[in-house]
Amino acid sequence: MDEQKSVNITYSAQEQKKKETMQAKYDRADVPGSMETEKIRRLEARCEKKSLSAALTIGIIGTLLCGVSLTCFLVWDVYVWGGLAGLTGLASVISALPVYLWMMAKEQKSLRGMAERAE
Repeated sequence: MDEQKSVNITYSAQEQKKKETMQAKYDRADVPGSMETEKIRRLEARCEKKSLSAALTIGIIGTLLCGVSLTCFLVWDVYVWGGLAGLTGLASVISALPVYLWMMAKEQKSLRGMAERAE
């Protein structure tokens, strides 16, 4: 009955850093007079939904324009308009991620301002 019990612990510096930043973000929520943690989480989810919906809209429109471009090239033999639609579609698909990141930063900045005014 000489069983050795061992515990394996996996340490990830990136996970630890992420946990610390999340904890620091919500640490002020327990101070009296500040915003509650659940309210902050709801506001962050709302700003993420706004950013995600805008980026998805831009990306979907760009994808549809790429489809129109293919149709212009393959079916209608309209090469100039197909090229313009394709370039416009690619530009909008490529710009979807920067739009998402820009809107998230903007919304989080306004959220921080709201939290500071509440304190």
